[in-house]
Amino acid sequence: MTIYEYFAILKRHWLLLLATMLVVAGAAFGATMLMPKVYTATTVQFVRGVPGTGGSAEYQAAQFATSRAKSYSVLINNADVLSGIINDLKLDMSPVELATRISADNPVDTVLINVTARGQSPDEAQAISVAAADNLARLIMRLESAGTSGNKSPIDIQTGVRAPKPTAPSSPRLMLNLGVGILLGFALGAIAALIADNRPARSSVVFAESRQGLHHRRRSLRHRRRRAAAADVETPVDDPVI
Repeated sequence: MTIYEYFAILKRHWLLLLATMLVVAGAAFGATMLMPKVYTATTVQFVRGVPGTGGSAEYQAAQFATSRAKSYSVLINNADVLSGIINDLKLDMSPVELATRISADNPVDTVLINVTARGQSPDEAQAISVAAADNLARLIMRLESAGTSGNKSPIDIQTGVRAPKPTAPSSPRLMLNLGVGILLGFALGAIAALIADNRPARSSVVFAESRQGLHHRRRSLRHRRRRAAAADVETPVDDPVI
């Protein structure tokens, strides 16, 4: 079957195709509306190395900050960070649950740390992101200053971009789900159209075969009747005994 024949089938059954697409897209829309909305907010932290003395102190401090920033993102799920967020915001959730809502990453070869939080409302996402960034910075400063002269940290962390309040949910993504629903509906509708288009042909074949079989049975029955009638005629009748 050529592509033009497929298009012809879809054209003949366009109502079936359209109905299937609308049903599946409507189901995708309904499922999306029932999903809980999730909002995402990100705070950007800036890592700065504290320069020492010497002509190249600034350069060395910058290189030191870049190298150290690579390892800071894994500390976001530290117990002290999680408990600090919960205490600061008076959250009614466990550290394990909170850990699934926050994450941190360090863009390659930068001194930035992106602290991302997910919440059930814009305010919650923003508050968790800011609190997570603050508690992460405090933990890093404490770890970096431990064992140093005068407990002075060679690293300073400042908030570069405070998380803005999200204006739209990051999940579920309505347009994406609708697009997937329309494509899936088109595929299912095309399959239904092919089945519907082939059904009359199969029905015609079955009907023709049924008629042929019936005709054959009738001929066989007539043939048996003729043979039976001929046998009755040819059977001799015995004379009665006197």
